[in-house]
Amino acid sequence: MPPTTTLHLTSIPVHSHLGLDLSSFTVPAHFTGITALPLGLHHIWLSPAPSLVLRSGLWFHITADTPSNLYYTYDAATEILVPDQNGGTTVVRGGSAAGEKDGMLSYRQRSLTTGSESTSDSEWRALTASITPAVLTTLLGPVWRVGSISESTSSNTAADAKEATILDAIPLRPDADAKPEYAITFTPIDLARSWPEGALGRERTLAARDKSWALHAALSRWGDEKHGGEQLLGEWQVAFVLGVLLGNWAACEQWRRINGLFLGARSAAVDPTLSGVFCSFLAGLRQMVEALAGGVVGDGGFLGDEDLAGVEKGMRRFATALREDGGAKGKVGNSVKDWVKWGRERMEWSIDTREVLRRGTVMTEEGDVVEVQEDGLEEEEESGEYAPVVVEISESPPKSPVRPPVERRSESPPPLERSSESPPPLEKRSESPELVIELAGAEDDDDPRY
Repeated sequence: MPPTTTLHLTSIPVHSHLGLDLSSFTVPAHFTGITALPLGLHHIWLSPAPSLVLRSGLWFHITADTPSNLYYTYDAATEILVPDQNGGTTVVRGGSAAGEKDGMLSYRQRSLTTGSESTSDSEWRALTASITPAVLTTLLGPVWRVGSISESTSSNTAADAKEATILDAIPLRPDADAKPEYAITFTPIDLARSWPEGALGRERTLAARDKSWALHAALSRWGDEKHGGEQLLGEWQVAFVLGVLLGNWAACEQWRRINGLFLGARSAAVDPTLSGVFCSFLAGLRQMVEALAGGVVGDGGFLGDEDLAGVEKGMRRFATALREDGGAKGKVGNSVKDWVKWGRERMEWSIDTREVLRRGTVMTEEGDVVEVQEDGLEEEEESGEYAPVVVEISESPPKSPVRPPVERRSESPPPLERSSESPPPLEKRSESPELVIELAGAEDDDDPRY
């Protein structure tokens, strides 16, 4: 039997909301910790009161060398879990010591599909398969701590402005002091500008329609493409966990960006060197959709029905592009086929556009024949108001009309003739006339009444 670890938690307020991996519960009285934690990475989060939307999370790694007992305590000043320096000796409610069995709960996990609880952590392991200690250190720093309002340090222009607006709208407790939040160092991704610097014309248009260059640029942040794929998938899984369990807006946005990056990378999807990365992405995306659709894990944070609709649209475009580019028979194509079948049976989605009639004519009850089409079809086909504008540019710029040269006279104009006679002198007046101003009433100056 593999070794397990006991997580001792002390001084946590009663009725706080505590979560570990995929399960969460309200803290009962005399609670002292959780037993039988299996090996691997774990994520624990805490909300001091059930009514608060703010949560603080902490990742930790249990290995074969990890001690059999880990000790954390609640810091009321910062409202986070910190290592307990008095491990095993802290006195908690009811007089129970942290090392005793009283108040301990067994490690259990909630299923993403059925909602039932068991001791198996297989679904949590599959959901976080690509997360490694190196990924957590790169994203969260050496402490591996994050909160609901932790911001991203990546530069995404318009997305950052939207993120700041959302964060400002999150209600805080009026009596809560401002506390520092740990930043998240996500990979900078700008789907609205998915072309290299200096690209013009056709190159920019192709890169806007095919996100493969942007995907390769994101992979290069983690090193070479062989190892960068798994690292980027690890970042994607961290973003999902933080978005769903902590309600972190920056993580939700990064999860959406990486979705758009993979589902929009048309030529990269048929690249044999990246087939394993795309297959892992499709398998992980299916499990994430399962979690969001089931609604049994967390409260979804900022991820909801609109994101599920976005995944459906993205998968439909991805499957169509893969079929048109001849990749339907490869490894990625087989994964898409499994996705199509699962989406039809589990989500009632029509991923394969050949299975449904998306445009046609119908007859109304009044006998009128009208043409109808599926919502969003014009955008997918780039027709109608979404049709691209074709601009014809000649190879050489038009020449400006040549003007005839201006004729210049060789003869210089005749010199001005100067008169030999000097002008008559100005007449000088010998005396200037006196200006006499007579004020009204001046005749009364000698009047003694004035």
